[in-house]
Amino acid sequence: MPHYETILILRQDLSPTQAESIAEKTQQDLKKAEATIDRAESWGLRTLAYPIRKNRKGHYFIINHSNESRITQEMQRILSLNEDLLRILTVKTTQPQTSPTPIATAQAQREQETTSPRTAERRTNERYTSEPRTGEPRTSQPRTVSAQPDDSPKNTSETETQESS
Repeated sequence: MPHYETILILRQDLSPTQAESIAEKTQQDLKKAEATIDRAESWGLRTLAYPIRKNRKGHYFIINHSNESRITQEMQRILSLNEDLLRILTVKTTQPQTSPTPIATAQAQREQETTSPRTAERRTNERYTSEPRTGEPRTSQPRTVSAQPDDSPKNTSETETQESS
């Protein structure tokens, strides 16, 4: 049975729940057609490389599935009728893809960093420290301004014109 990877890009003005429901419905339709879904991921709202129908961002979804080619063609036909979809790309792959994509692993790491109590504590402490974020200590020496007049030589042509008038 051939393996496929389908990427869906949905309009930016859809709520995340609406976008998820469209992706879920696509997965359910594939399952009804006796396809096996190997991987389904949401990449969230991402910036497009160029505007598509006045949209600068889009909700990205990736679905890896194994089924007959006629089922994939019918799925693409049905999806092309949906006005919420900006682009559909289906590519035939050699093997079923089950491991998470690099984008999904990076998102999971970011979510884990933001939800861990240690990073949350560190962020609140960073707000109240007087040191810069670069890690270099701030110099606490005050700037001294000399009260002495400037003894540097001035342009002589300016001083001569001022004295003569």
